[in-house]
Amino acid sequence: GHALNERSSRSHCLVHVHVTVKSGNRVSRPSLLFVDLAGSERIAKSHASGVTASQAMSINGSLTALGRVIEALGKSQPHVPYRDSTLTMLLRSSFGGRSCTSVVINVADDVEHLEETICSLQFGQRLSVVKNVTTVVKGEIAVDEIRSLEEKIAEMRPLLEQMQRKGLGGRFGEGIPANEKRSFEENNTHLEQWQTESLHLQGQLTELKAREPQAIEKIEDLASRIKQAKFQADNVRDIILRQRSIRGFWAPPTPGFLAKQAEL
Repeated sequence: GHALNERSSRSHCLVHVHVTVKSGNRVSRPSLLFVDLAGSERIAKSHASGVTASQAMSINGSLTALGRVIEALGKSQPHVPYRDSTLTMLLRSSFGGRSCTSVVINVADDVEHLEETICSLQFGQRLSVVKNVTTVVKGEIAVDEIRSLEEKIAEMRPLLEQMQRKGLGGRFGEGIPANEKRSFEENNTHLEQWQTESLHLQGQLTELKAREPQAIEKIEDLASRIKQAKFQADNVRDIILRQRSIRGFWAPPTPGFLAKQAEL
């Protein structure tokens, strides 16, 4: 806890419930995601220090990343930075597709917390402009469901490959040396690997804390490995950004290609 909340959990909480509903030979798989976001924290007021201050910075960082995602969605920008945070990756399905999302903003009526209250309300206001198109999905026959997915994948892959050949999926500029192309592609592969590793380790850490909260050494080891994975991902991301900044080096994927890729 801290000076403002002695029972603060120092974390966001997400509970994902997956349900399989069978009716005769039909199957549907709805899911519910319950999210309790930690409030943004001002260290000057909470008097957090040491590990508690580090936790506060992590919380604020993830909320900032969420804010960038909401801003991009609200402005219908072609690129939405879901990968900037583990939190935004986990919430990605709540901002599109077939989801129906409801948000409750908690505020304090004390004058001393006026700034935080205004900030929370503005956050809710930005969220309100994000629109989802909810679809009621009827249960499908299990065999037909598998066949339908296979047919969709078989149909989408050639289309994506065709768009890729036309340069719509991102392409190098004219005259770029082969070794520079190879370096760029390898860096993108490494970035994805480090991000995947970080998410995997984060899942292990969350599970370990819930199962063995007294296993301090194991927890610290996992936390150290997560920190290293994020450090490596940040380094590779910086290199990729520098490569992309070179004039004429790389043309990014078109919004149409990204949309089709998301469907697959």
